[in-house]
Amino acid sequence: MRSFVDKRGFALVMTLPILLLVIFLCTTLLAICSNDIFLAYAKCNAMRAYCIADAGIADGYKHLRDGGWTPSLLSFSKNYNVNGANDAGSYAVSYQVLASGTWPTYGITSIGTYKGVSKTLQLTVQLTSFQHWAYITNTEICYYPGWEGYASYWVTGNIVNGPLQVNDHLYVAGNPIFNGAVSVADTQVSYYDSPGVDQPQFNAGLWLGVQPVPLPDPAPLLTAIKTAASQPGSGLLIDGRNMNDPQNPQPGYYRGPGGTHTDTSIQFLANGTMNVTNNNQYKTTTNMPIPQNGAIYVTGGEVDVKGALNGQVTVGCDQNIWTSDSIIYHDTSPSAPNPASTDVLGLVAKTNVIFPNDLGSGNKEVDAYIVALNGSFYLENMTAVPGVLGNLVQYGGVMAQWSATVFGCFSGSGALQFGYLQIPYYDDRLTSLIPPSFTPAQDSGGLRYRKISLKQL
Repeated sequence: MRSFVDKRGFALVMTLPILLLVIFLCTTLLAICSNDIFLAYAKCNAMRAYCIADAGIADGYKHLRDGGWTPSLLSFSKNYNVNGANDAGSYAVSYQVLASGTWPTYGITSIGTYKGVSKTLQLTVQLTSFQHWAYITNTEICYYPGWEGYASYWVTGNIVNGPLQVNDHLYVAGNPIFNGAVSVADTQVSYYDSPGVDQPQFNAGLWLGVQPVPLPDPAPLLTAIKTAASQPGSGLLIDGRNMNDPQNPQPGYYRGPGGTHTDTSIQFLANGTMNVTNNNQYKTTTNMPIPQNGAIYVTGGEVDVKGALNGQVTVGCDQNIWTSDSIIYHDTSPSAPNPASTDVLGLVAKTNVIFPNDLGSGNKEVDAYIVALNGSFYLENMTAVPGVLGNLVQYGGVMAQWSATVFGCFSGSGALQFGYLQIPYYDDRLTSLIPPSFTPAQDSGGLRYRKISLKQL
């Protein structure tokens, strides 16, 4: 009996440490699990606080775009439901004017809070202008004299290197290439033959049924340019009327009856000056510096623009603008504007911007953001061109009321028969480099801003 009791006592002595070790391990495991659960909840709450702060940024940006108040004087807070009214967080939004002036910069700060955890985000945006498309029109119907009412097509050989927006229908024939995002208000693409026969390449995506983007209101934009051009010693306002008959001055026309030239002519020079000819103010060619504020406005007549621009200029006109030869920026890396260059040109016509047809064969280039507020950008008297002249390369963008693809005529297969092949390149510098006197942009949501940064504070 004594031996049996001793053995049982020995077993108990051996079991207790093992039991204590198991209890310790279980307690440790429970503590670790409890801590992991706590950390998981904390991480989840922090993520929800971040998402709530992000919702506040979106709400704050919407208020800014609505534009009905002074953002520097406004802040607001809102509850934000996560999983119903009983599981809600909140965000507090405030605004800072980081830079004032014509194109102010705002900071939108949002503090999102959920179950005691807060996250802070700041979005920095700048009011910007409308030059965000390589090509944008209200309609792709021809405005071209004699071809009014016909659809205008993108054809084989057309290469669009930038975003494109059409506020009605997109017409394609053959195999045009779209290297930028394409947005169309219509719910389908209109093919000259049929899908499969016509094979456009939408290399950056095609979006159909999008909201139309409003073009700038002509009156405020032209007024802004004219007002800046009228500033003594800063801008340049030119009377473009034909003053040959002082009793009855007539609008000056670039191509009048019999080929007369009674226009205003501006030729930019690479040294930062320009030659101006006008039958009223500058009867002989006058060399002068580019206006200090970059605004040139021709009233009562047309204007012819060409040359190599060294500077920042917007040419406005209450009639047509002619680009009588290539217009290039003086600072270029081979065949394209230097990304570091600050040269920029805006051409804003109340009616049309017209490219002449008598320059002969050879590729041409126009570096500018072209705006034809009530007309189009097109080739003069296209049917008089004997054959294919070459490529018309555009660095910048085109915004027109009517189709701005009327630079040649194509065969049934979509091949160009005469005229120029358009190859538009969006100038990426235009996301932040705004031509003088351009007005703010709007779209279906309100005022347009470019995002500079979004960061967590």
